[in-house]
Amino acid sequence: MNITNLEYYPADLHNLRALVTGNLKPKMQAVDVGCYCGAGAILAMLPYVQAMGGNLLCVDRFDAREGMPDREHAMHSNLNVYELLTHNIAAAGYTNEVMIAKGDSLNAAKVVPNRSQDWIYIDADHSYYAVRADIEAWSDKVKLGGILCGHDYDRHHPGVVEAADEIGADSTGRIWWKTIGEGE
Repeated sequence: MNITNLEYYPADLHNLRALVTGNLKPKMQAVDVGCYCGAGAILAMLPYVQAMGGNLLCVDRFDAREGMPDREHAMHSNLNVYELLTHNIAAAGYTNEVMIAKGDSLNAAKVVPNRSQDWIYIDADHSYYAVRADIEAWSDKVKLGGILCGHDYDRHHPGVVEAADEIGADSTGRIWWKTIGEGE
């Protein structure tokens, strides 16, 4: 079984892996908000989550939407993103470490207990209001000392940049992050 449609910029992958490996926790609990077909999860997060004996929750609407290039590709090619994600997770050998929530990220956040996650990665809708809503919905889910982070911090995604800057996030390349502290 081959993994398919996993494209990730090499520099982004390097920066995300560095952030993950610098923040490993035993029995690590993590969430990938906007997982799409699993590139970030499989290439950067799951090897470490598995090594630490943890779990990853993948959250996505799994729909094709105008204005999102990867989603437009899915829409025009009749690609079933949910089936592709489950295929890729199985092909990579991570079936036991992954749970999938199919639906809106804000609704998924409502069922995740506060301060239960070591790591939350946001890469869903890149509009300012959507990123801001995801940050607000998911930040209380991160354990103190855990990481809230995301992708596409660049001039092509001003909504991501504005929302990340508002919370005082740091960035390396196109990856933004914030360590959740006592005053959060």
